[in-house]
Amino acid sequence: MLQFPTQANIEVYESKKKEATKIIRQQKRTAEKKKIKEMEKYRHNPKEFFRRCKSLKNGYKPAICSLTNEKGDLIMNSKDIAEEFKNYFNKMLNNNNNKESEIVQGDSQGEEEIIIHGTEESTELQPSSTEIDLIILSLKNNKAAGEDGIFGEFLKIGGQQLRGRIYRLILLIWQKEQIQKEWEMAIIFKNGLRPGDTLSPVLFNLALEEIIRSLPRGQRMEVNEGYTCLAYADDLVLLGDTRQDVIQILSDLMKASKQIVLSVNQEKTKYMFLSRKTKSEEDMKDLEVDGLTFQQVSSFKYLGVNANNTNCMHEEIKLRLQSANITYFAMLLLFKSRFLSRKTKEKVYTIYLRPIATYGCNTWATTGGDYKKLLVFERKILRKIYEPIFDDSEQKWLRRSNEDLKNLYPKEEIVQFVRSLRLAWAGHAWRADGSLIKMVMVNQIDLKRPRKRWLDAVRRDIEELKPDWNGNLDLAYARDVWGELVLEAKSLNGS
Repeated sequence: MLQFPTQANIEVYESKKKEATKIIRQQKRTAEKKKIKEMEKYRHNPKEFFRRCKSLKNGYKPAICSLTNEKGDLIMNSKDIAEEFKNYFNKMLNNNNNKESEIVQGDSQGEEEIIIHGTEESTELQPSSTEIDLIILSLKNNKAAGEDGIFGEFLKIGGQQLRGRIYRLILLIWQKEQIQKEWEMAIIFKNGLRPGDTLSPVLFNLALEEIIRSLPRGQRMEVNEGYTCLAYADDLVLLGDTRQDVIQILSDLMKASKQIVLSVNQEKTKYMFLSRKTKSEEDMKDLEVDGLTFQQVSSFKYLGVNANNTNCMHEEIKLRLQSANITYFAMLLLFKSRFLSRKTKEKVYTIYLRPIATYGCNTWATTGGDYKKLLVFERKILRKIYEPIFDDSEQKWLRRSNEDLKNLYPKEEIVQFVRSLRLAWAGHAWRADGSLIKMVMVNQIDLKRPRKRWLDAVRRDIEELKPDWNGNLDLAYARDVWGELVLEAKSLNGS
C-alpha cells in the first residue's frame, strides 16, 4: 500500500495502524488480567506468588537466542547454539597440544614407570616432589578426615615411601587431567580459574582473609583509638583517626595484596573525611597513596546503605523511600487490579514494598519529620488498596481518611514497625558485651555531640512505652522482658 503513497492510501494505512495498536493493547490487558487472576490462586504459595510478582513487575523481556560462531555468522537454531558451546568449552578445557615426554622412574619395588607429557613451559608448572612433601608436612593435626577417611597424621608418618607414591599419583593425574570418581570432592588446579568460575568468589574471600591477617600492624576493633578494618566479602572499610592513619593502612593493604597478585580498584575506591570540625585545605584534597589517587566524596553506599560525611540519616531515609516508590509504580497494576483481593495486596505491600522502604531501619535515628514521610508513603499505598468511598449525600468519590485506613489495615503502621525493629536491635547490641557494636553505643566522642543520636531515639521509645524504666537498657539482658517491650512497640501509636 505504501508503495503508492497517495492521500487515500496513507489514510487507510493510518487507520489500520491505529486499529492494530488498539488490538495489541487489548491483548496485552487480557494477558495481564489472566496473569493477575492466576496470582490470586498462589496467595498461599509464597515462592510461586512472588515469582509471578517479579515477572509482572519486570515486564516482558525477550530472551536472547542468538550467537555468533568463529566465522562471525549469526546462529539462531538452539541445536546449533548448543553445539557451538560444546566446541568452545571442549577447545578451552581440553588443550591437547604437541607435548614432549618425561619419564618418572618407579621405586625399587618395581612399580611401573609413569610417562609425563608436557612442553618446557608446562613442565615448570607441574608439581615437584618437594612441593608435595611441604604440603603433607603442613597438614594440621587433630582435624577431621575428608571424604576418603584418611587423617593428616597418617600421611605424615607414612614416610618418604608413601610420599613418593602420592607424588607419582599426582603426576599421573596431572598428565591425564582426570581424577578418580572417589575423589570428586577434591579439586586440582592446573591452569588457574577463569572469570565466572563458581569457585572464584570462595577463593577470593580466602585470599582476602589472608591479606587482612598478614597486615604489618594488628587491626584493633576500637572506636576512639587505633584504626579499624571492616571487611564483608569484597567490600572493605578502612577507618582511621587521621588522614595519615588511613594512608598508612591502605598502603599496608596494597603491599600485602601485591604478594598474591591482587590490586586495589582505583575507580571504585573512595575516600570520605568525616568531621564536625572546620575542614582544612589538606582535608578537602583527594587521597594519594603509593602513586594512586582516590577521589574524595561526601557520601557512598556500603552494603546497600548510604553513608555521608555529616552522619545524617535523613538522606538515607529519603533514598529508601525513592527506591520503594520506584518499585510501587512498577507494581501499580497489581494494586489497581480488581482481580486481586485486599488481603493479597496487603501481603504484596508488607512483604515486597515495606522491606525496601525500611531496609536498615534498625540503626535509624529518626525524627518527627522522618516519621511523617514514612506514614505518607504507607498511606498512599493503603489508599490505593482500599480505594476511595462514594459519598451518597454529596454524590462524589472521597478518599479515605487516616482513621479509616487505621481501622481497615490489620497490621502495625510503618512507624511502629520501625520502632519495634530498632528496639529489637538495641537489645541485641546491648547484650553483646565486649563487641564493637556495644562500644559504639557506650563510648562518647570528645566533641560536641550531634543533635540526636540513635541511642536517644531508643531511650525515647522506651520512655513512651515504659516510663518507669527511665530509659534503662540494662533490662535488655532479660530477654523475655525485652521481647514483650518489642511486641508492645508494635501497638504504639506512630503519630
